[in-house]
Amino acid sequence: MKFSKLFISTTKENPSDAVLPSHQFLVRGGFVSQEGAGLYNYLPLGKIVLEKIRAIVKDELDKAGCNEVQLSFVTPLSLWEQSGRADDMGQEMLRIKDRHSNNFVLSPTNEEAIVQLVKNKVKSYKD
Repeated sequence: MKFSKLFISTTKENPSDAVLPSHQFLVRGGFVSQEGAGLYNYLPLGKIVLEKIRAIVKDELDKAGCNEVQLSFVTPLSLWEQSGRADDMGQEMLRIKDRHSNNFVLSPTNEEAIVQLVKNKVKSYKD
């Protein structure tokens, strides 16, 4: 792709809410744009960098013989309550109910989900 065809939106001004130099550089360089507090969109340059990092990590994990899984980003609230982190996350964690009034959360991390997956699938040291 030609550089002239790439969507790059750079700026000389530091974002007013950016405190860290890394945040300032990423926004000014056109890697990310901020939608709100903690909400970022990856612009084309940021997406390219993100994909390169992902490829390096995947390659190293493949060399180490690791298996890859993809976990749901919505998990039962009960998993978070069992770990004790439901209260630690406070009101910032998005909580939702399904049509059957079951409680779920939009998982900021997946430690609870991977523990549950291993707990349900691994039954002995041979697994």
